[in-house]
Amino acid sequence: MCNIHLTSTKMCADLEKNYGIVPQKTFILEHPKTLTKEQEYAYIIGYIDGDGYISYRPRAKFAHIKYFKLGILGRYDMCVWFREKFQNILGESYIIPNNITKDDNIYRFGISGKYPVNTILKYLADYNVPKMGRKWNKVYDTL
Repeated sequence: MCNIHLTSTKMCADLEKNYGIVPQKTFILEHPKTLTKEQEYAYIIGYIDGDGYISYRPRAKFAHIKYFKLGILGRYDMCVWFREKFQNILGESYIIPNNITKDDNIYRFGISGKYPVNTILKYLADYNVPKMGRKWNKVYDTL
């Protein structure tokens, strides 16, 4: 866990305005609207690191076949935004089901399947930005 304490009102306002970074963001966060495509995908990687998951598991009946699951937790509108961004990466070759579910007071959007998840993760893995090792090292080892 890492905490940063900022006392500059201007810096805090700039972080909120430009990047949507606010205290206790999970329940109030909206996606940033003024990012370039490159910044947008860096933001997605950071969000996955903080409020997302990448799991890599063997299939129940076929242990030698492994697949990734990818998902995020957040507000409903964030889940919709992520679904749109992932769909943009996949293009029309694969249609992501609208599988946003509510767990207590938070929403979950997840996607599974070798083609869609590996395609999205490969696309994101190619961005040269810092990534959380415990989540992304298994991606690099597998792709």
